[in-house]
Amino acid sequence: MKSRFSDDLRVIWSRVVGSFSDDKDEALLREKLKVITSLVSWAPLPFIFAQDDMLKQFIILCSIPELAPISLKIISSIISRRVENEEMFCKIAELVCLCEQGISQWLPLDYNFPEVLAAGNTEAEILVRSLVHLYHNFFIVYFPSIRIIFSSHCPLPELKRTDEIGSYKEAVLMMLGRMVQFTRCDCHEGIFTSCCEFWNRFLVLVQKDRNKSYASPGGLGSPGSMGVYSDISEVLSASSSAPSLFTAISGILATLREVIIVRIVKPEEVIVVKNEMGEVVREKLPQVAVVELHKQQSGIIRLLWRFHPVQMRKLIIEILEKMTSRFDVNMLNSVCWGAGCLGGNLSGPTQSDFILAVMRILLELNKSCSYTADRAIVASLVMYVASRFYKYLGRQSVLLQAVSDKLLSFLHEKYAGIKDMCVDTLLFLTEKSPKSFTHPKVKKEKGAHVPGVNYIDFIVDNVSDHVSDLNPQQTAGVFKAFAQAICGYGQEKKKRELLRKLMRLPLSSFQKLCLKATHDLDVLKSEEACDTVINFVYVSEAVVQAAKDTFASTLDEFFSDILFIYSFYSDVVAKYIKVEGAQGALDQRVRKVRHVKQGIIKLLDTYIDSCSAYESILGKISQLMENLLSDFGRSPAEARESEVLGFFATLVSNLKSRCPAPLIGSILTNLLPPAVDMLEGRYDTYLDHREQLFRLLEHIFAHNLAAVVETLDEESLKGLIGVLGFGLNHITQVTHDHAAQAMLNLIDSVSHESDMGRKRKLFSLVFEPVAQSVVTVFCDTFHKQGAPEQKRILRKIITLVGETRDPIWDQSAITLSTELEQERISGHVNENTVIFGSKLKVYIQKQFPHVNESELETFVTRLCDVAKTNKDVYESLMDDFSIITKI
Repeated sequence: MKSRFSDDLRVIWSRVVGSFSDDKDEALLREKLKVITSLVSWAPLPFIFAQDDMLKQFIILCSIPELAPISLKIISSIISRRVENEEMFCKIAELVCLCEQGISQWLPLDYNFPEVLAAGNTEAEILVRSLVHLYHNFFIVYFPSIRIIFSSHCPLPELKRTDEIGSYKEAVLMMLGRMVQFTRCDCHEGIFTSCCEFWNRFLVLVQKDRNKSYASPGGLGSPGSMGVYSDISEVLSASSSAPSLFTAISGILATLREVIIVRIVKPEEVIVVKNEMGEVVREKLPQVAVVELHKQQSGIIRLLWRFHPVQMRKLIIEILEKMTSRFDVNMLNSVCWGAGCLGGNLSGPTQSDFILAVMRILLELNKSCSYTADRAIVASLVMYVASRFYKYLGRQSVLLQAVSDKLLSFLHEKYAGIKDMCVDTLLFLTEKSPKSFTHPKVKKEKGAHVPGVNYIDFIVDNVSDHVSDLNPQQTAGVFKAFAQAICGYGQEKKKRELLRKLMRLPLSSFQKLCLKATHDLDVLKSEEACDTVINFVYVSEAVVQAAKDTFASTLDEFFSDILFIYSFYSDVVAKYIKVEGAQGALDQRVRKVRHVKQGIIKLLDTYIDSCSAYESILGKISQLMENLLSDFGRSPAEARESEVLGFFATLVSNLKSRCPAPLIGSILTNLLPPAVDMLEGRYDTYLDHREQLFRLLEHIFAHNLAAVVETLDEESLKGLIGVLGFGLNHITQVTHDHAAQAMLNLIDSVSHESDMGRKRKLFSLVFEPVAQSVVTVFCDTFHKQGAPEQKRILRKIITLVGETRDPIWDQSAITLSTELEQERISGHVNENTVIFGSKLKVYIQKQFPHVNESELETFVTRLCDVAKTNKDVYESLMDDFSIITKI
């Protein structure tokens, strides 16, 4: 059979290419080449390489500019076939090298491809894409063959001649040189991206090859092997067994360094760009393709530094120093973004010298720039480099303080995007190195320490100056950054004192407003008052996130006032909506006041979530909880805040089983009825309320099931489960997830329930309706998004039923089929499983009456058998049945 196939293939080959060498018609040649392209994609490689005359023709065609792209495509198709045979590796290497020699006859290495591609030359683009694809496959897939070419001995007889090996080496270096030239084509995004991907992968292979070569004791892979050398190239030249591949490509790597360092694209940490008007603006959304390309380039820069750190450092510093006399914003951006790629990969004196040199030049540039937009760009680069080398800055207090002072000065820049990035950088540095900000303040003039003054203390003393030009969100970010730095202190007393000092500025404005309100409550209704309160809330929430428990003493200073304002605004909203109706909720003034209410709840929610001593704060917030519960219950549906449900969800989540039963009872009595009334029977309204309600139930069911059963009567529990089942069928992912998790938590809690009477009650009130709901929709394509969780819930119910030995249902009131009755009497199957299976069959039969009864009986029996023991079979059964229901 194999011989017959080879003969047939040989016939096809001869008919297609028999007169190939005699064809003078270029159109016919092109058509034949297309046929050959398809043929070589599946023909066995030994057969292809046996056609010596044909391969020679391909090589000759590579020397013809008009036909080279098609010939290159054929060769790419051949080498895209992965082989393990060393002889075949070398043959493929020989083929590619000979083709490169043919191309070199008409395509010089210094051909200006960037200019040609920028002019829109389509033929040049096709040629470049073909070459990049060919080189990528060859160097990445057949890297071992390249090692063989550059090795000191060659295992194959046909490649032993020194002159042939030398020509192949030249061809390989020529190909890499062309890839460097193609990398200059940053005007063409697709080609440039492909080149960066190639270099990233190729240099990784070179690095791995180098590690293998020097893994022997005393080699490059051994600890301390770089001790006396500052550069890998020095190690190579000092070693008699140095791999010749790396030595040969050192010149190409030197050129690549110069090409790639000025073509680094913007990293996602830099959130500002320069628009067409020359203004620095915040970028709305980072481009995914650009982010991925920067990751590729980061790998290239790190490897080039690892290969030649001295040369790489020298190149970057030289380019930056030129910026002082000839400013080029695009080149400056690229080089600094490239320098940032090295963050976390440097160590020792090399890192110190490099970072100090880069930061020195950037700070000088920032001072010398006369144009505001240029100065803003330099500021963004200072912040980016600082954030990338945060570990080093954290160990150098003098440099950290100099950079931080500069960051604080950037808070007064003209452009909002620079301020945003500055706030983000401060947040990052104080989060990663909080203790570094607690070191003594350094005098700028003499570099000496200021006695008795730590750096963060100095910053907090001047906080009003730092935030004078910021919007509320930016101000909150700066306060959070300072609070994170304050937490670098180990002494709790010191942290509390500084937090009070930090909050003095926002607290004074808030307390002035409260003082005015004691004489005239209508003051709180003004738009200015709402802005004052919400800005204070923003700042307080940000500080709470950083300070956590330490914020408790500061909260005491304004807790009663914030509680009073919440109650006052609740009354204002309720009265207005009562007069104006549901439309009143859309009024601008009402929305402003509700925004303040939501902010207050979010602040307290964040505080609850950040604290560890939850029981100690229950007394403090008991009055607040009463206000929230009563406000939610008496307010019209349009004025109920979803944040209230979220607050209690956070509280119950953190307290878990320690949550007092009376509190759970109060939540269930006062919060759930109005919430269920809002949501029952509706899909498209109050989505935030629905999500937060299911989140609340998720935590209550996980830890406080007994309180639920004791508090709610049967009707209330049915209504609650109805809304929950409604959530299981919801098409919004987040809402569905919380509802599904709530039901799974309920099933888990019931499985640990020791009171059999309570368990029976829950089965009849909860699990039967839920099982019925799951059956209703698990085959419905409209609810396909929720199907996996619904199947999981049904599986848990079946498992729980099977694990319960005591009777769940009154058997005298249930009529079973003869077959099921026999199974129950025999005792081979759990009675509860038999009865639940019969109920499940009824649910399915009601929903899908067209399904054959015997098939249904088999399906239900099998489903109950495998639900606990074999998840995969269970899933397969459900999938198969969903197909049956649609037939």
